[in-house]
Amino acid sequence: GLNWNAEYTAVINEEEDQLSLSSRALISNYSGKIFQDAKLLLLAGEINRQPSLRRTVSGAGYQEMDDMIAMASEPGFQESSSFEYHSYRLDRNITLENQQQKIVPLYPVKNSEFSKIYTYHHQKDPTGISVVISAVNSKKSGLGNPFPAGLVRILKKEQDQLIILGEDKISHTPIDEEIKLKIGQAFDIMAERKVLDRKREGKNNEKIKIFIEFRNRKDKDIEIVVTEPITRRYDYRILSSNTKVHKKEAKQVEFIVPVKANQTNTLEFEILYTW
Repeated sequence: GLNWNAEYTAVINEEEDQLSLSSRALISNYSGKIFQDAKLLLLAGEINRQPSLRRTVSGAGYQEMDDMIAMASEPGFQESSSFEYHSYRLDRNITLENQQQKIVPLYPVKNSEFSKIYTYHHQKDPTGISVVISAVNSKKSGLGNPFPAGLVRILKKEQDQLIILGEDKISHTPIDEEIKLKIGQAFDIMAERKVLDRKREGKNNEKIKIFIEFRNRKDKDIEIVVTEPITRRYDYRILSSNTKVHKKEAKQVEFIVPVKANQTNTLEFEILYTW
């Protein structure tokens, strides 16, 4: 069939305080037909279709990174709202041969500030610290466009070269919503988690004391967002903690632990489950 996917490249500058986001549509024609000098309208959103009507397209190819970034200055699409979706109308006609893919820019390159976040979730990785970058999709930040769901490649500018840092996917992101991209694991930050004590004080409760040590081997201070999942379908209460609870939800508790450069810090808390 005829299908399309959104793809993005985020290039972080050498100072690591700005990113440039380029966006493009990868259009694939496996319909068995040739579209000659055709008008193109793309639709982004979650469209409800019966399984028997769905078709999938595979075999998408990749262009070189520099080519993808350079293309962002070419003419692209005009975006508008359409019912509960967003549509993208190409501002020129296009020819698509059968079994052909074409890449067309969605928006001009956008420059935005971002924040780097270190996160720890022991069920996902008991010793590793994940690195996430976050930016607000707003006009004020330098973005401010409805971004269709798609793959994002994150690169870093090093003198006259680009190095790849990682890849992640974004969901459909409206204006003024947050974009979060997981890059990978921090090389110089480690965690070690221990259960110091576990005791039952009755038939319907259990008390657990948890200790986590964070070791920062970087030359700058950091903060780590620690997520402790609540894996049981019980009520719970934090009895004590050496760090203030930042956020408390039904299925997880969140702490923010500061760690100075080339030092360690610990998080210790006691949780009571009742049922």
